[in-house]
Amino acid sequence: MKFFINRLAFLLILLIGSLILPIFSPVFAQEKTITPSEILEKVKKIGERILEVIQKGLSIISEKIWKKQVLPLWQEKTNWVKKWWNEAFLPKIKGFFKEKVELQIKKGIEKIKTRPIIEEFKKEVEELKEELSRVSKSFWERAKKLIK
Repeated sequence: MKFFINRLAFLLILLIGSLILPIFSPVFAQEKTITPSEILEKVKKIGERILEVIQKGLSIISEKIWKKQVLPLWQEKTNWVKKWWNEAFLPKIKGFFKEKVELQIKKGIEKIKTRPIIEEFKKEVEELKEELSRVSKSFWERAKKLIK
């Protein structure tokens, strides 16, 4: 039974100690109480500092990636495309223009030179000259009749 009483006394001391000791802790000894708005402001300041550090780090990292990996890759690809264009594609285009387009242009010029439209235009010009001379003669004849 003595063992039981000792145990019971020990448990009572622990129970009382656990209820009394928190009263003496530094949390309860503070005179100033912290409001939720102050906590939020502190958290906001800490978050802003963290974001600044992250932004600086990310900008440095992204700049290094851009300069050391992306730009050289794009320059390599553009040089490859320029080389392919000048060696493979451009000669084909020039050959196509020499064979097809220049030939069509020459045929078109020959058709224009031998076209009957030019001959018709010349005929119409001559007809207009003759008609103009007839109209001017009739005008003078009318003018003479009016004067008489």
